[in-house]
Amino acid sequence: TNSLGMKFVSLGNIRISIWETRVQDYDAFCAATGRHHDPPDFKQDGTHPVVKVNWFDAMAFCKWLTETEREQGLVEDGQAYRLPTDLEWSAAVGLPNENGTTPEMRDGKIRNEFPWGKQWPPPAGSGNYADQSARRRGGTIIEGYLDNYPQTAPAGSFKPNSLGIYDLGGNVWEWCAEGYKGGSGSGTGRDWGVLRGGSWATSNKLEMQSSYRNVVDRNDRDVIYGFRCALASESADQARPR
Repeated sequence: TNSLGMKFVSLGNIRISIWETRVQDYDAFCAATGRHHDPPDFKQDGTHPVVKVNWFDAMAFCKWLTETEREQGLVEDGQAYRLPTDLEWSAAVGLPNENGTTPEMRDGKIRNEFPWGKQWPPPAGSGNYADQSARRRGGTIIEGYLDNYPQTAPAGSFKPNSLGIYDLGGNVWEWCAEGYKGGSGSGTGRDWGVLRGGSWATSNKLEMQSSYRNVVDRNDRDVIYGFRCALASESADQARPR
């Protein structure tokens, strides 16, 4: 458990947060740095996952948290907070054997594997998706599915997976460290990033598959985009921005 009350579990050579980064975590960052954050058009409390953050916002949060906890002697000089890589996120959700050297090459290749298993439609309590309570916002929903959260839910509202990690399916899409084509960015044209896991507005079976990559410009902010932190050795970090 770190200085913000974020809890982590071991995942290979890293530690990964069991929760998506919460409003209260991001608020502490904004208060300390003077960074502005636009709230969504729906009510959240401090335990909900922060939304309307782009990839650069998430990276700035990780950098601030690393520096803050180093000054407090809570993390070692060789450790840093960062976003999980695409493969680390896959390991967290239970896809350890994907083929391909980039997120683009791995995208959607493993079919009919979901964060809750192989069953479709999702069984009750699988996560916060576009259920019947979300109907009033418009758009498609999963007919017959009810999770009672029309928008975001408090982090950890649904049962964790076997590793003790929550909300790898639903609630908010989560930014990964590298670009869709691998590396720290394309260098030309649109800067395509990768989001994983679906959100409270997701109802499409394809997008709810664990292997699906949501390809989004890393500058974009949306009420369905958030992130999860990892704590790792910098020497093993292959996805630091240049």
